[in-house]
Amino acid sequence: MTDAPDRAPESYGLPRSWSGLRGEGAAAPKPPSPREEADTEANETAPAVASPAPGAARIGRDSLRAGRDNNTFNFVEPPENFDQILRDLNGQRRYATDAESIERELALVVPPPQLEEHLGVLKEHGILVLCGEPRSGLSTAAKHRAVEFVRRRPMEIARVFADSVRDLERSVDDLEKPTLMLLDASVDRDLGRELVRRLPQIQASVQSQRSHLIIALGHEHFDPAAESVTGTAFRLRRPSGEAVLTRYLQGSDGATYLRPVLGHQGFRDELAKSWPPRIARLAEIIGSAGPGLSMGHLHERVRDGLSDWHRDLNERLGQRLDAASRALLMAAAVLETAPKESIVNAAKRFLELVEYEEEHRHLLNQPSLTAEFGQLTDVFDPSASVFRNPGYAEAVVSHVWKEYPNWRDHLKSWFLELLRFPKYLDDRSPGRAIVSFVSLASAVRDPGLITDSVSRHLAKDIGLGSQLLLQAALDANIGREIRRHLWDTAYAANVPVHKQLIVANVCGDPAYAERFPRNALYRLQHLAKCDDERVRQAILIGVSNVSLHYRPRILLIRFTDWLDPAGSSRLRELVPRMVKSVYGRDEYRLRLRRDPDALNTDPSGHVATFWQRLFTTTDPAAVRVAATTWLEAAADLDFDIGDAMADHLVSAAARDFRSTGQLAQTARVLLTRRPEGRLADLSTRIMINLLEYKEPTP
Repeated sequence: MTDAPDRAPESYGLPRSWSGLRGEGAAAPKPPSPREEADTEANETAPAVASPAPGAARIGRDSLRAGRDNNTFNFVEPPENFDQILRDLNGQRRYATDAESIERELALVVPPPQLEEHLGVLKEHGILVLCGEPRSGLSTAAKHRAVEFVRRRPMEIARVFADSVRDLERSVDDLEKPTLMLLDASVDRDLGRELVRRLPQIQASVQSQRSHLIIALGHEHFDPAAESVTGTAFRLRRPSGEAVLTRYLQGSDGATYLRPVLGHQGFRDELAKSWPPRIARLAEIIGSAGPGLSMGHLHERVRDGLSDWHRDLNERLGQRLDAASRALLMAAAVLETAPKESIVNAAKRFLELVEYEEEHRHLLNQPSLTAEFGQLTDVFDPSASVFRNPGYAEAVVSHVWKEYPNWRDHLKSWFLELLRFPKYLDDRSPGRAIVSFVSLASAVRDPGLITDSVSRHLAKDIGLGSQLLLQAALDANIGREIRRHLWDTAYAANVPVHKQLIVANVCGDPAYAERFPRNALYRLQHLAKCDDERVRQAILIGVSNVSLHYRPRILLIRFTDWLDPAGSSRLRELVPRMVKSVYGRDEYRLRLRRDPDALNTDPSGHVATFWQRLFTTTDPAAVRVAATTWLEAAADLDFDIGDAMADHLVSAAARDFRSTGQLAQTARVLLTRRPEGRLADLSTRIMINLLEYKEPTP
C-alpha cells in the first residue's frame, strides 16, 4: 500500500475457508451455521455499512467485494479455544499493566522512601492510605507494603476490588480471621471521594476484626484523607531513579549499557524526574536496542520511545502518508502481531468501507506483502508484525479516534466486522481486535462504545458479546461503568434471554469471579429469576467459579438467604444444584483441604442452619443429590474435617422427622453402592448418630 500498484485479487484469494487459512486448500461450501444465522438476525436492525457506489470499478479488492455481494462474504465459527486465545493475547500484550504477577512486580521493586514509617502506622492504626500521581507506581508500592507487612506479622493478604464503600464494608464484615486487605482505588475518583468521607468508620470496622487495610488513592485525595484520619495518609515519594534502572537492567540484554547510561547527563536528567513505571519502559527500550550504539544514538532512541507519539502521528497522518497507508497504519495498530496478510486485508476492507478507490494495476505490478508497508517501515517492522516503539499501537488508535471524528462511524463498523471472525483474518486476529477495541474505549473513557456495540450489534452473538463485556468490565478506566451496566441488566425485568445469558457468562467467568466475587454472586442471584436452562446452567458455572474466592461458611450463609421461603422459587430450586456444582469440584475440595478451619467447626450454627433449610424447602430428590456430593467431598478431605461435615448434616436433619428420613435414605443408598471405604465410614457414622435422636422412616 505504497505508491506502487495495488495487488490483484488472485494474490490474496478472498474469501477463504478455514482450511485454506491453514494451507490445506479450500473447503467445500457448507450450509449456514447457527452462528451465521444469528449474525443475519442480529444485523436486521443494524445500520447499513457504507458500500461502494454502483458501477464502481473493482480494483484490487474484487474478492472482498464480490464475496460480500454474493453472500459468501461471511463470518466463520470462532475456534473452540478462543477463550484461551484471548487470555494468551492479554498475557502477551507487551505494555499491559497487569500482565505480571505480584511476585514478578515486587522482584524489581526499589522500595520507595518511608517504608518503616508506613508499616508502623499500619500496625498502630490498622489503616494506611497511600496517595500518588498517575503512573507513579502507586499500585505496586501498595502491594510492596502489604507483602512486607505480612512478612513481619504473618497473616493472609486479601486483595479487595470494590465499586463502593458498601462493597468494602461487606468484605470487612465477612472476615473470619485477621487479614491484611489491599484496595487499589487509585484510578476511581468517585470511589476515592466516598472512601475518604468514610475513613473513620472503615478504620473502626477493620480494627474490630483485628485486621489491617492498605488503600491506594489518587494524589487529589491526600488532603481530605489526611484530615479524615490523622496520621494515616502519605504522599508516595519517588525512589532513586538510578537504583530503579539498575534493578531492571541487571542481568538483562541491556546490562552492558548500565554504566555509560548512568554517566550520561541526559539520562541522569531523565532518571531524576521519572517514576518507576517510566523507568521500566526506559529499561525495556535500552534492553531491545542491541549492542554497539553510542550514548547519543541510544539517548535519542529512548527519548523517542518515551514520547506519547501524538506529535509524530499528527505529522505522519496529516502530511506523510497516503490514504492506503493511513488505513494500513490503523490495521497494524489494531492487529499488531497478526500475520501481514491479515493486516493488509483488514486495511483494504477499511478502504472499501470508506469508499476509497485506488488506481487499477496489472497483476504483475502488484507489490509484495512487505512492500505494502513501505511508508510505515520506520515505525513498523513488517517481518515481525510489531511496532518498533513501545506504546505506538495504542497511541495510533486513540489519536485517530480523537483527531478524526468523521472517521468514527466507519471505524466502529470496521471494528465490529473484525470482531466477528471475517474469513479474511487468521483465527487469532478477532481476539486482538477485542483487546484493541477495549483499549480504545478505555483511552477515550467511553464505556458506551462497548455497551452500545454489544446491545445494538452483538446482543445475539453470545460468545463475542460476553468476551467484549468481560474485557471491558476488568478495565481500570471504564470497568466500573461496565459493571454497573451488568447490574442494570441483571436486575431489570423483561430482559431478553440472550442478554441475560451474556451477563451470566461475564459475571461467572473465572477472571471476573476472582476480582469481584461478591459483585458476581449478587448479579448471578438476580439472574436466577430466568427459567431458561442455558442461563441457569451459566449461573451454576459462575457460582462454582465464585466459590473459589468466597469463604466456605460465608457462601453457605448466602445460600441460606436464597432458600428463604418468601423469596424466589426459581432461586431455591437452583441451590441444591449449586451445592453439587461447588462441592463436586476438585479445586474447591483442595481449598477446603488447605483451610481446615473452614468447615470443621460451626460455632454460630450457620452450616447446620443451611442444611436444615435445604432439607425443608426444596425437592427431596435434589436435596439427596446435594447431600451425596457433600459427603463425597467430606470423604476426600482429612478425617477430622470429613467427620465434622458429616456431623453438620446430622445436626441439621435431627431437627425434624422429614429431614432425618432424607438423610438416612441418602446414607443407606451410599452404603449400598459403596459398602467399603471412607464414604461408607461416613455413611455409617451418620446412621449411628441419627439413632441417638429418633428412628428415621424408610
